[in-house]
Amino acid sequence: MKRVFKVMKLILLITLCLNISGCQTAKKNTKSNEMTGGTNMSYEIAMSIEQWREFVSTELFEKAMGDYQWNTGEWKPLTDRMYAFDAEVFDIGNMYKLFLQGVQSIAADIEITDVREDLSGMTEELKEPANPYEPPTDGVRSVSFKCNGHEYSTTIASYGDWFNVEFISFMNQVLEKENKTKRLWILSDGLDQMIAIVYDSAENAQSYVAYTEKSK
Repeated sequence: MKRVFKVMKLILLITLCLNISGCQTAKKNTKSNEMTGGTNMSYEIAMSIEQWREFVSTELFEKAMGDYQWNTGEWKPLTDRMYAFDAEVFDIGNMYKLFLQGVQSIAADIEITDVREDLSGMTEELKEPANPYEPPTDGVRSVSFKCNGHEYSTTIASYGDWFNVEFISFMNQVLEKENKTKRLWILSDGLDQMIAIVYDSAENAQSYVAYTEKSK
């Protein structure tokens, strides 16, 4: 029962966080050191339950998960078309480092380097928030990296072993700042804890709704 409630809270978190948010950032070698808040556009491609079930059974989705070596903690991509992962992450300490590896695997026009995760703001136990509809947190974590040589950082709420999808919104702000026309699009039915991401234009991302084995 606790796991069901935990998953329900995650779904609500994804719904609340898919819009571009005003994450704290820093960028050097530019006229401004502050990231703009971006737009309120939601980068989510919604699928029906039936479409999603068909989609996750495709070879493309399987390859999008990549190859994770449990004994070494190393991950390598198997396709450059899509990146997919479980929002309940096994390697908590490298959660966003692994995510950025996935982003790099599908975004050939950017270079992500010097990724660092600061876990010093995390607590030992999860605490229930005042708002019962929000998931429990264990403090915050900070993530910093370079994108095309420019420094970026953000501090986001930590949800234990669950990935905070606000970080995807943050990455789309980075792409906007880097003057990229493509964005990270989330493919989801709104229920599954699996997250699939494509790096593309809005029109091309939308085409995945009708993706089947026949369209490979």
